[in-house]
Parts: sequence; structure tokens; C-alpha cells
Amino acid sequence: GQQERHRYIAQEASHGGSSVTGSLREVQPCGLEEVMVNCEFNQWNEWTECSTSCGFGWHTRDRRIVKFSSGGGKPCIGSTREEHPCHLSPCGGEQCSFSA
Repeated sequence: GQQERHRYIAQEASHGGSSVTGSLREVQPCGLEEVMVNCEFNQWNEWTECSTSCGFGWHTRDRRIVKFSSGGGKPCIGSTREEHPCHLSPCGGEQCSFSA
């Protein structure tokens, strides 16, 4: 459906006054309620390989928002990226040792 409203000129401009500007009739659609949409993530991607070949590094994985919230829906909660440490062998092949 549609909604319509009108305005009327109560008195025409005279003696140098300004005339009415804009439309005297407005029409807009109605009955179109906004649908509530909750935010959605896709599934997590696989963890990456360790970021380094030796020493300390990181595994990472990510996901994307595939549907943003609208109409009062729930927002996405949580991160789009996760990191996890990975400990490989020390670089240079040297092993750590402690002195007495």
C-alpha cells in the first residue's frame, strides 16, 4: 500500500512575501516492515602452518561475516581472526642449556 499526505496553502503570498516551496502532496510506501536479520559468520578456515620454520611463531585462522545484522537483529560477537603460538626447534640447530 501507500501513504499519502497533502498540505494546503492557507494564504497566497502577497506584498513581496515568499511563495510556498516544495510539493503540496507526498506519497510513500507503507506496510513494509523491516525484517530482523541476525549477523552470521562463515566457518573458521583451517589453521595455517607455523609462521616460522624455527623458533617461535604463530598459527592463524580466520572467518568472515557473511550476513550483517539489520532491523534490530543480533550483532556478530567474536573475532574474525584467531592466533595460536607454535614452538618449533631453535634456530641454528643449537639446543638451550643452563649453567650450574
